[in-house]
Amino acid sequence: MVDLSFLFKDQSSRRKKPSGDFFEELGEYVYGFKDKETGSWKYVGKGSGDRCCAHLQEKGYSFDDCVIIARNLERFDKGKNNSSFLLESFMISQYNPIDNTISGKYKECFVMVDLSFLFNEYQSSQRNMFNELNDFYTHYKDVIGSNVGYTETRGSTWYIETGAKENKYFGIKVQTKVPEITVIFKMNNSSTSEYKKFVAQMKENLGGMYNLDTSTKDKISFPVKTLDEAVELWKSFVG
Repeated sequence: MVDLSFLFKDQSSRRKKPSGDFFEELGEYVYGFKDKETGSWKYVGKGSGDRCCAHLQEKGYSFDDCVIIARNLERFDKGKNNSSFLLESFMISQYNPIDNTISGKYKECFVMVDLSFLFNEYQSSQRNMFNELNDFYTHYKDVIGSNVGYTETRGSTWYIETGAKENKYFGIKVQTKVPEITVIFKMNNSSTSEYKKFVAQMKENLGGMYNLDTSTKDKISFPVKTLDEAVELWKSFVG
């Protein structure tokens, strides 16, 4: 028998360090290094991926002193007012003004917690997305049936999509970060005018019920609360 144990010699130590999938969940974030004894901040920066870890060698900082101040800030990229929108949401989340009738949108982005805490939380909540997709298909087989055109699983997501219907596709994406369940309508090889017509139709029929994201060309997406809701939309799409 061929021995492949050499591939895993250092695996136990690597598990204790943040992975690509973990940083994917953080999205765009703001981080800082804080002296836990004095409470003073040494450094604050922004980034994505493992940017915060670059300072461990550059400046000799400790992993345990890294604090994630805010995460998934890409959710605020909604146009020309995104900067003021972000600051408004931060202020509401921090100070909870008594006369604001609506709490800060995406206030869950402002976490102010240790990176090590988030990573430990991530490790303890790891899910087998391949098994989840199989369980989903089995549970909803009567509805999904033979209408599946594409599936994909990654460390923190799974995705299932219909076959083409009049050059359009419908997909359901489940991920470990917020929003957990997103439905996606796509057009294939569409012209600008066709896409604009598609957006207008979606806004007219679904805009009152869902917060439609049309920022990506040829795609419209929005979060839903449950898989049952997503499956009902799948059923309506395939007819």
